[in-house]
Amino acid sequence: MKHVQDRGLKFEYKVISDMDARPDKCSRCGFKTLIRRSHKFIDLQDIGSISIKRVMRHEQVLWQCKYCGNLFTIRNPNLPFDTNYTDDVKNYVLKRVLDLGDTMRRVVSDLAVLHNVKINVSTIHNWIDVKASREANEKYINGEIPVIEHSGALSLDATFKVVRRKKSE
Repeated sequence: MKHVQDRGLKFEYKVISDMDARPDKCSRCGFKTLIRRSHKFIDLQDIGSISIKRVMRHEQVLWQCKYCGNLFTIRNPNLPFDTNYTDDVKNYVLKRVLDLGDTMRRVVSDLAVLHNVKINVSTIHNWIDVKASREANEKYINGEIPVIEHSGALSLDATFKVVRRKKSE
């Protein structure tokens, strides 16, 4: 783990590379000789403390097949696929909002102040919606009748229209 210090706040970087999970063959033709074409770093925010900001740095590698020229990346099994936050952050948020009943704004504030994680309320709302739909799908697959329950999260998009009755009504 690499430590960097800036204005009293320490940064801890944990680096995970796709070189550790190198693919065996091309995803299109199955040829086994692959070339590492390029790479980029993607930073995922992790739960820190008041004085330490933890970042998981993912080195995403672009592979090229030597036979067919196919360019592809792999999905690293050690990292979440659809978010810029680690699973620890996601589990923390879902536990506080769904199980403990905290408001999303309160969780966003606590994450920013206490754990040095910047997150939007809309991201939390999307996580809650995805979790609710997955649970409903699991119940449907198991043969149970899904009961749609409100998660307790409310989002307003600020598109209100004034409705007035017509004089003829």
